[in-house]
Amino acid sequence: MGLIEDSQGIYVNVTAGKLRKKCDKSDPKAKKRVEVDDNDKETIHWERVWKGVEGLIVGINLKKGRFGRQYVLIVQKDNDVFNLYFNYESKYSTTLIERLPNVNFSKPITLIPYSVKDVGKEHPNTGVTIWQDEKRIQSFYRKLDDKGYTIGWLNNAPEKPPYDPDNYNENEGKKYKIDFYEFLENTLEDIQQKIFEANPVDYEVDDEHGLPANEKTMDEEAGNKAPPLKAEDEH
Repeated sequence: MGLIEDSQGIYVNVTAGKLRKKCDKSDPKAKKRVEVDDNDKETIHWERVWKGVEGLIVGINLKKGRFGRQYVLIVQKDNDVFNLYFNYESKYSTTLIERLPNVNFSKPITLIPYSVKDVGKEHPNTGVTIWQDEKRIQSFYRKLDDKGYTIGWLNNAPEKPPYDPDNYNENEGKKYKIDFYEFLENTLEDIQQKIFEANPVDYEVDDEHGLPANEKTMDEEAGNKAPPLKAEDEH
């Protein structure tokens, strides 16, 4: 494998339904985001924001750093390399890994994260959508009905226990999530091999400088450069 050292990539986080890169408040393209925790404490973020990214998937890694475990999806567009960070325990990462086995890695994709508020639910429905050849890539592990709802599981994925609100076991639900995260992690090597077969260059993220988008080094390396995204900056 050909190793590219210190790839000078562009680093963005996948969070709150968008691709986000920390920037200074004075940046003319800065967007303000207010994050409220469970104790009603507000944190203000200044970020550049994009709807999605397009290009070839040329690598994926699982990294552990000061912010916990994260998948790093590496997308290349012409001479630009983009490192997209997904928190390990999130629907952004699970929906990503679920779809990758159905991707043709020799062709470009369009990836768009989403965060949609569900009526009557505390947390929004989140994940990523991947398009290729004008078709939406579906999960490799879910059997879907005509409306896109999961009605079963495929390819040895762990079966999700049926939800019974009257007899819900919280510990059982947590155990299933852990089992599902580990199951998807165990598919990573096969995905990496398929990516390498289609694009035989080993893109490695610099552990020191590749952690994650709110690191100072990201701005130092990427400067004011923006990814060639499918949609323009969000307003």
